[in-house]
Amino acid sequence: MRKLFSILSLVLLYVTIAFGQAAIEIPITVEDSNGNTRTLIFGLDPAATGGIDVALGEVEQPPFPPGGAYEARFINFTGQSTLGEGTLKDIRNAPSFPFTGTYSHRVRFQPEDQAAGTITVSWNLPPEIIAGSTITLLGGSPVPFVGTGSLVAPAPVEDNDRVTIVLQYSNIMPVVPMPEFAITPASLNFGPVGVGLTSPPQQVTVSNTGDVDLVIAGITSTNAAFVITPTTATIPPAGNQIFNVTFTPPALGPFTADLQFDHNAINVADPFLFPVQGVGADAGPTFAVTPTSLTFPTLIVGNSQTRILTVPHNGLFNTLEITSASVTDPVNYSITPTTATILPGANQVFTVEFAPTVAGPLLTDVVFATNATPANYTVPVTGAGFIPAALSGLVFEKDTSYVLEAAFYQEKMQLRGTVPGVKIQALQFRLLTNMAIDDETILTFQNIQKGTEVATSDWVLDYNLVRGDITANGASEDTIYVLLYNLQQDNGLPTGVDYLDLLRVNYRVADLPALVDYSKSSPGFTTSEFERANIAPWVPGNELPDPDEFVNVQDLALIQNIILTGFFPNDDPVGPCGYATLPKIEGNADATVNVYITPDGISVYLDSQVGIRGAQMEFGSVVDNVGNLVINTDLGQGYYLQVEDMLRTLMYDRLAQRYIEPGMHFMADMPFTISNYNDITLDRLVLVDINVQRVMNIEVNIIHQAPPLPLDYILFQNYPNPFNPSTSVKFQVPKTSDVTIKIYDMLGQEVRTLFSGEVLRGTYTTEWDGLSNAGVRMSSGTYIYRMTAGEFVQSKKMVYVK
Repeated sequence: MRKLFSILSLVLLYVTIAFGQAAIEIPITVEDSNGNTRTLIFGLDPAATGGIDVALGEVEQPPFPPGGAYEARFINFTGQSTLGEGTLKDIRNAPSFPFTGTYSHRVRFQPEDQAAGTITVSWNLPPEIIAGSTITLLGGSPVPFVGTGSLVAPAPVEDNDRVTIVLQYSNIMPVVPMPEFAITPASLNFGPVGVGLTSPPQQVTVSNTGDVDLVIAGITSTNAAFVITPTTATIPPAGNQIFNVTFTPPALGPFTADLQFDHNAINVADPFLFPVQGVGADAGPTFAVTPTSLTFPTLIVGNSQTRILTVPHNGLFNTLEITSASVTDPVNYSITPTTATILPGANQVFTVEFAPTVAGPLLTDVVFATNATPANYTVPVTGAGFIPAALSGLVFEKDTSYVLEAAFYQEKMQLRGTVPGVKIQALQFRLLTNMAIDDETILTFQNIQKGTEVATSDWVLDYNLVRGDITANGASEDTIYVLLYNLQQDNGLPTGVDYLDLLRVNYRVADLPALVDYSKSSPGFTTSEFERANIAPWVPGNELPDPDEFVNVQDLALIQNIILTGFFPNDDPVGPCGYATLPKIEGNADATVNVYITPDGISVYLDSQVGIRGAQMEFGSVVDNVGNLVINTDLGQGYYLQVEDMLRTLMYDRLAQRYIEPGMHFMADMPFTISNYNDITLDRLVLVDINVQRVMNIEVNIIHQAPPLPLDYILFQNYPNPFNPSTSVKFQVPKTSDVTIKIYDMLGQEVRTLFSGEVLRGTYTTEWDGLSNAGVRMSSGTYIYRMTAGEFVQSKKMVYVK
């Protein structure tokens, strides 16, 4: 047996005095069955060599290694436990960081006695030690060496018994102490401040959540109206600094600026831009009006419509008096109220009504007489009256058809006398059969088809037949609900012209009277069936006429029409919904809606005590263009309309077959880029339950982060779509699953296996670059991608364009 006491003692003493530390050190503990331990450190450093680097703490343990090769050694002492303590290092070269590479380390044992026993190797490795790393214990088989774990093996009894450790590094970096920059609040708004006056200071707090001093080298303002003090600071770890900001407007009107913080932190941009704003005001009174002009659509003579003018008072002290608000054409226009007193900081809403009495262009001015400067202000207003032809609306080509029994027939439906203005993006109506009490003829509805005017693929025709009561003559009083809509925004039928071959109704043995009830799809249409619906009140403050307390298929179809056309049934354009409010609850909710908003889009999860058939959601402060948004929803189809910073969405199944069962479930995903995701608001929410009644008791949570672990299997719509040259496909699984995603052409031939393998519970994204399995670039067109996970199978379409 070797006696190495004196040499080893000297070496350990030298380690204590002179050894340095590498950039990255990873400790591993070896313990024998007698309780003696050694800490073995494997590491990386740019200064390390293949030999013994004394400056980094590496030492030679006798016998000296052959050829200068280094191996860490562990001596198994039983009688001299102190000689079994201490730290041994094996540091390898990393030319730069982050470092990716593989190193093999060997631990050689020099046993002091030959007694039987065990050794235990324990480790807790950083995540940058990746799969593929192995440990081979005393001649055994390699086993994975990642994460946290330990291995036990018989103690070595022969010199040169060894443990071999292979470490694979992936982008590993040293942990360097750094400062971190945090600031509250997120912005400042000074509101109105008198011109030339300085506001009271508002405070901004900068905190250092890092490990070393945060140095703010300077703070500058992009607008001299805003001043911050102090302009430099050194903030220790866990410390903070308060800065005072003042606003001195040099003139009337709004002012904005960025306060630019130059700093040494790396967790935020340098310089960090802090937004501030304020308004230069005077003592008042001041007058302004929005909008500065009004445009009404063409209206049928006898109908009316309203528009809003808002007068804000930005003065600081004196009251604004509107002594008179009038119109120059009181025959066709009116305004209310006609006088107003507006306090500083408040505003007054004026309603202008247009009710044409004659056909043709009709112009007027709204004139405000005030105590401000100027004393009088004029808002120009335009509109036009229209007298439709005697035959107008959705009609059959023939008023009455005389047909023979036991034969099939077809009748054309026409659209006539439409009012010039907004395009017709969608039509919804119902056909009634066998409703005449004294009619002895039985009509059997076959189907309805698109005519020549809507024959293109972007026009979609859906219809549902609902069987009714059986009459005395054996006929079924049926109702056919019909929906025609265009898939492309602003690609509907221009108004002001007649469409003589819009739809074709096929039937057998019938007298087909003109029993058509149509929706208000463009200005000038009136109707009883679809004029209003419970979940879409569009006149602020007005109660619905004779509500039936049910949200039915007509209600849902009406909302779809609003979203597709951008107009309410009374011809008001869809705009920011100032009257809409979220439902309030007291006590336990019937449904909880969690809305997750991130820079990548909006996801919605639902926890409901009842089944949900439809949803309408309206979001505010959506300043980004949502583009060609595809809403992925378990409710069936998703529709949307974006007007300025308002995004209104509607989700329901047109065939009334899809719904979300009670419990916790995914509801919708809306992928688009959001630059201000922390500012997005949910201004309106409507849920329709399985019994087509509105759910009133709803709890809403807005969460500005990614959703938690998924609850269901979901294959999301690819994004972007259409795409060129590549697109992302996101999917999620609620448990560990074998997942396969394949792409097929429209002939059903497999094009590409996009993903295949086992995944843990979570959300994943894979990419398709437009290539086949053979690496061939595919042609433009429509493709099907399908996800299979156990019994779950779901397919979606994607469009590839070159």
